[in-house]
Amino acid sequence: MPETLKVTQIGIAHTHANNALAAASRPVTKQLNMEMAGIYEPDPDMWEARHKRPEYADIPKFDSVDQILNDPSIKAVFIQTWPWECLYWARLALQAGKHIHLDKPPGLSLPMLKELYALAASKGLFIQMGYMWRFNAGFEWAQKAVKDGLIGRVTFARFRAGSVPEYWNRNHVHQFPGGIMQEESCHLFDQAAAMFGRPDKITPILRSDARGFEGMPPGVDNAIVIMEYEKQGAMAVIEATGTESDPGPHRHAEIHGLEGSIVLQPIEPPAIDLCLRQDKGEYRKGWQKIAVENRPRYTLDLVEFAGVIRGEISPRFTPEHDLIAHETLIRACGGVMPAGK
Repeated sequence: MPETLKVTQIGIAHTHANNALAAASRPVTKQLNMEMAGIYEPDPDMWEARHKRPEYADIPKFDSVDQILNDPSIKAVFIQTWPWECLYWARLALQAGKHIHLDKPPGLSLPMLKELYALAASKGLFIQMGYMWRFNAGFEWAQKAVKDGLIGRVTFARFRAGSVPEYWNRNHVHQFPGGIMQEESCHLFDQAAAMFGRPDKITPILRSDARGFEGMPPGVDNAIVIMEYEKQGAMAVIEATGTESDPGPHRHAEIHGLEGSIVLQPIEPPAIDLCLRQDKGEYRKGWQKIAVENRPRYTLDLVEFAGVIRGEISPRFTPEHDLIAHETLIRACGGVMPAGK
């Protein structure tokens, strides 16, 4: 059994804050010998509003962030504040020598995120981005199939992940310049960056069409982003809307190459249809179902987090990839960009 890895959490405002608590409850964390040492929530009102939830019942509360920063036994921090505040808290954790899991999207400033990665590199620390589908078995299979050339040169990909109006209000989505596209579909920019890299041209269509539906404040609630890749001869489209009724079953990705197509729908639990123009290896011509594991979110993220911190493995995603994904998101949706961008 490896030495106990003590981790903690700053913030419970993020929509995925409860997932970070997996470090205190999931069976895999026992195998990894991870221990959630406690939580610091900087906003007393936020703590009062949410701390009575069952998932927080047995987690100690820190009264000061210094209790985390000044404790050498705590090796890593989950940053689960509002995304527009996350870079501040992430910097404090890195300056104190802590590895971090930084939930999505990582702020609204590309220059500040670049500085964060430079700081981490100078201290030999790991920043793991909290994009929830990085280790999704469906996307994992599709990305590998594209990389291996199973469907030939990819010319078109389409990604979709919307949400319901209640999510809009609960997570203050209107505070993002790109609204639902920036908050919800950032996961898909991560996938597009893994598949294609940096786009040469981005055309965003960001609209506010709900107009007060169920109390939704003004903001981008209906959006399409078109990304063009000249070298690859390809295009990718990301779609998002904030007024869906039951988005889960039709969240999807479709990827079309010169020799075949992949459709992932739904994303969770992952269901894959593959079509090939000709037999290839173990796969036959025409449409066929591909069985993949229904893997709980964040399971392999935790495995990677612990393994990288302990020096046992290398991260699957590089800082360069993370910065391209965020640069693309900022270019499409808005934020603070360097001069000339």
